[in-house]
Amino acid sequence: TKSTIRGYACYQVNGCRFPGVRASGPESETSGILYEDITPNEFSLLDEYEDDFYERVSVQTFSEGDLGDCFAQMYIIPEPHWHVLSSRHWDLDEFCAEHMEFFLSERF
Repeated sequence: TKSTIRGYACYQVNGCRFPGVRASGPESETSGILYEDITPNEFSLLDEYEDDFYERVSVQTFSEGDLGDCFAQMYIIPEPHWHVLSSRHWDLDEFCAEHMEFFLSERF
């Protein structure tokens, strides 16, 4: 389900194709995909993948469709690591169209 988070912004990580989300002003928002029914085991795998560089936080989401507003878990880059983020906003549609295939081939 497409969802929006307010108070956060999504930037491209310096020298990389993937994003980093960080807290931002109240006027900021970023969109993404809300996944439901993630098991504790799956969260453990996600935590391991994202490693200690990121922080998993609970955020309020504003979703399209039947879900409406709810709380979800999201990985952010905490303030001590903001220096890894470029000033370029990251765009999901652009990433899918131009970089997804390469990103997946690099990782998997």
